[in-house]
Amino acid sequence: MEQSQHLLDPDEEFAELSQDCVSHVHEEKYLVFDCTIRKLISLVLCQAKPNCNGKLMGIKKSTIGSLLVVTVKCQFGHIQKLWESQPKHGQKPIGNVLISSAVLLSGSSFSKVCDLFNILKCKSIGKTSHYENQKNYLFPAIDRQWKIEQDSVIENMKKTSVCIAGDGQSDSPGFSAKYCVYSLMDLASRKICSFTVEQVAPPLTSVALEKIGFEKNIEYLLEAGVDIHIIVTDRHTSVRKIMREKYSHIEHQFDVWHLAKSVGNKIITASKSRTGAILAEWVQAIKNHMWWSARTCGEDADELVTRWKSLLYHITNVHEWPTNENYKACLHLPLSPEQIKKKKWLISDSPAMDTLKCIVLNKALLRDLKQITCFCHTGDLEVYHSVCLKYRTKRLHFYIDGMVARTQLAALDHNRNVERLQAMVRNSTTYGDPVGTLRHRVEFSKARKDWVVKNLYEPTSQDFVMDILEDVLRIMHKELATSWESQRSSYPPNIATIPKPDRHELIREHQSRF
Repeated sequence: MEQSQHLLDPDEEFAELSQDCVSHVHEEKYLVFDCTIRKLISLVLCQAKPNCNGKLMGIKKSTIGSLLVVTVKCQFGHIQKLWESQPKHGQKPIGNVLISSAVLLSGSSFSKVCDLFNILKCKSIGKTSHYENQKNYLFPAIDRQWKIEQDSVIENMKKTSVCIAGDGQSDSPGFSAKYCVYSLMDLASRKICSFTVEQVAPPLTSVALEKIGFEKNIEYLLEAGVDIHIIVTDRHTSVRKIMREKYSHIEHQFDVWHLAKSVGNKIITASKSRTGAILAEWVQAIKNHMWWSARTCGEDADELVTRWKSLLYHITNVHEWPTNENYKACLHLPLSPEQIKKKKWLISDSPAMDTLKCIVLNKALLRDLKQITCFCHTGDLEVYHSVCLKYRTKRLHFYIDGMVARTQLAALDHNRNVERLQAMVRNSTTYGDPVGTLRHRVEFSKARKDWVVKNLYEPTSQDFVMDILEDVLRIMHKELATSWESQRSSYPPNIATIPKPDRHELIREHQSRF
């Protein structure tokens, strides 16, 4: 059997042991086992007294969070603190702060990371230390980097009239939301320019939060000197009222995606009846027709409505119709006999057709169609909302400071990666794609119940995380001052609408039921 080779080339250049660390953020860290520490220390001689050089016989370990302090005793009874596993600032181990940073900046939760360390039997920080690190170092550092990013985005927006999109996101599914995060995106750069986190506080309900968040964001941009030409939102009633009464000088457009989704949901509901089952075959086509109508109307509201109504002809296999208007026939190519036979056309006087007419010709819908003439949609804003779920999942509760910081992280992540290019094939693949072509993946869509093609993009950049970590240590070393202040004291401790009862009485009532 051959002898095992050295992992390192003997001729490879070795780094000097006395070399100073350039950055605690960028230097490598290692997971070290107890047995290897003991083995290493057994090779060291006593340094407690000059010229002692006694053999080390005993070891005593103590920890401060993830910091290991090793004290040893030699054969002659000399005791000394031999080694600390990480640098400190004063009495604060830097590794403990970096662990807290890694938890938050990765979008994880302390409880899950704590479980990971416990399973490994690896020493780490406690819950109290983690939340102190967040408050003292992390939240201020994240806030500083977000304000730098926001100022840069707004400065670019000031150069021209802008079109912005806004949408709200609740912190939990259902109707039990505590927070509403309302965000605005500059549609030209696709970057988040402003957001607010609003908390339910009696008498306010979660429904009212979106209106408050929308107004605060708009006022912030206007005060910053941004010339807003168009605002794109969903059809939220309160937002429409604010736009009509307070910002009538700004054009208000509806999001095509939200409107098409609303119509699609109504058709899906109608298709669940016995007489309307055939409508399920046309849901995606009708939504696509709305997109096409908005995109090709030339910003003419009447033309858009005319094109939208034409689907009632097409869906019955009628592709030309008498009218005094310019749009008199479908613009698609003539259908082949096979295509006509394959389609499940509706009968003009059928119950399903009557139901569809009620949806398509609804007066409120026809009125709202006139506000999608600019063909604006918030698809990129929905992508950003997906990024938010990485940092603040709807399944966990965060207090207001944590909600704000995690939203700032999501906005930074999105803004720094929004201009990613589609990945290209660099090596021959199992699918036979030529080198230099754009990369795609094929996956099955549960929503469409069909196979779809999606673009693959270059990996995201996380450079902003390094900037935050550098600021964390600068704040820790008192080299950087920030203006961050906690908002937690400004809000009620909970969102209860009734006074808290006596604890013992409540427990007795609970136990009496069993």
